[in-house]
Amino acid sequence: MTTTQILVAAIVGVCRNAERIGKSQKSKVAIDEGDNWTKHITGAIGESVLAKCLDKYWSCSVGTYKSCGDVGDFEVRLTHRSDGSLIVRPNDVFERTFFLVTGTGHFYIVRGWLCGKDAQNPQWWRDPQGRGEPGWFVPQSELHKEFP
Repeated sequence: MTTTQILVAAIVGVCRNAERIGKSQKSKVAIDEGDNWTKHITGAIGESVLAKCLDKYWSCSVGTYKSCGDVGDFEVRLTHRSDGSLIVRPNDVFERTFFLVTGTGHFYIVRGWLCGKDAQNPQWWRDPQGRGEPGWFVPQSELHKEFP
């Protein structure tokens, strides 16, 4: 990725988190910021990477959570861990295709993809950090490598 592409994705991530904070403040819900800034920025970077890899348009959308895919009809999951799993959560749209992107800085790899409905294998269900955020953690060995 170029520095400009990273900058654009970072701005999109900042806008997404700022919108989330604005909505929470309007509803007077307490906010635990934690690493939400990082999650939104890196998530947007992952989307930009996949769009570039698939030569697809990336809308840089803000406020469209769950109403449309991250890149077209595709969902993107990014982790800095090169051995990371594709995570699909219970509130995801299972009809969509989920891509795993790994990397950091200027270097990212699209590891593969899986349809959301195919991720719902009981052996992949877990909550590894014990924070009440369970999901299906699909190993890279189970992902399709050829792009749809």
